[in-house]
Amino acid sequence: MGEEVILQASSPVIAMSMFMRYRSQKDDTFHGKVVSALRNQFGGHAVVKND
Repeated sequence: MGEEVILQASSPVIAMSMFMRYRSQKDDTFHGKVVSALRNQFGGHAVVKND
């Protein structure tokens, strides 16, 4: 999230994805788990389980 801020461009999708990323690092929510599962299935991103 750098160029769009400098250019003052509207980028709600990028901004919301960044906010979701920061939130997912703090909270263990249902929709965070769903997004994580989808990323793992389609992109092969590793899923790290919290104890």
